[in-house]
Amino acid sequence: MNPKKATEDANFVLPRATETALTIGFTPEALINFMYKRLCVRAQDEIRAVAIEMKKQVKGVLPEFSKKLQPHCKYLMWCPEGKLSLIHISEPTRPLYI
Repeated sequence: MNPKKATEDANFVLPRATETALTIGFTPEALINFMYKRLCVRAQDEIRAVAIEMKKQVKGVLPEFSKKLQPHCKYLMWCPEGKLSLIHISEPTRPLYI
């Protein structure tokens, strides 16, 4: 396991990990930027799950806007993570995003 990922996951299960209810507001530009970062396969699993659920909720209200909510690599058609990339846009068999 990657040491950095292990630290992220440990931060989730340590005493700080308590159930929290949030109300969050975004401008359209901020929501797009949030999705660019948090729908990425490199995002922490828990926050990625939140982003996927947020995208589903937006799709139910504004289906045309939900098309703009995608990982940055999908928008750019290349991965800005460079060598840190876990996926390649040219690999059609791997899912890029939900």
